[in-house]
Amino acid sequence: MLSDLLNSDNPPAIDPEPKILSPDSDDTGAVLDALGSETSRELYAALLSEPRTASELAATVDTSIQTVSYHIDNLQEADLVEPGTTRYSDRGREMTVWVPVSRGILVTDNPDTDRLRRRVASVLGLAIGAATIDVGVAVLAQRVLRRSTRLAPASLPAGSSPHADLLAWVLSAAATVDLGIGLFLGGLAVLAVWWNRG
Repeated sequence: MLSDLLNSDNPPAIDPEPKILSPDSDDTGAVLDALGSETSRELYAALLSEPRTASELAATVDTSIQTVSYHIDNLQEADLVEPGTTRYSDRGREMTVWVPVSRGILVTDNPDTDRLRRRVASVLGLAIGAATIDVGVAVLAQRVLRRSTRLAPASLPAGSSPHADLLAWVLSAAATVDLGIGLFLGGLAVLAVWWNRG
């Protein structure tokens, strides 16, 4: 389409880290005021998912373009969004594409933001590591359980040890746990141990 040829859709780079605010800063008051209504929060969330024009935002949150313009002005004043690029409509009208300044907001009472950024990054790294380990354990448990069920009952030694029964129970329980729940619980356990260490 002609509109696809006319659109210059190269938004500026968005800061991959969240905007960090402390409760006593002037910026925090402006951000909280700008996000004070449900509509402004919906607009901000929509922009976090992808850059959009005012008309696209209006359609996304089911409101008028005038309401979007009002909230975008407030969000821009709080330094949460900025004009990205310009697109052209089918009729040739210039439209601003709005983008978030950063990937979210984090309010903390810790003035050492560099330390906080490192800690958030390490927690995310641990969560990813825990999820990977948890997936590996679940896959291993399913494979071992499949192999053990192939054995005929007559081939098992009579009077198996309590350790073998416990291992069989653990493996069968691990194989039946939903992957999402397993990932969540494994990640939660790793984070709890790490957080208590830190």
